[in-house]
Amino acid sequence: MNKIELIKTEKDGLKIKSDIHRFAKEGWESISEEDIQRLKWYGLFLRNPTPGFFMLRVRIPNG
Repeated sequence: MNKIELIKTEKDGLKIKSDIHRFAKEGWESISEEDIQRLKWYGLFLRNPTPGFFMLRVRIPNG
């Protein structure tokens, strides 16, 4: 089992939603590597070229 699959088995990725407000208060440095992977379930990606900034991917119908 690879690292990402192991993270998925430890905690459901959709349960990270309740932690997003805490991350906003504590700063992006407080987010663990595992939680950064779980944020991807909501379309939030940490941008390595610009530390501290995230990219939000959205789907737009017919767009």
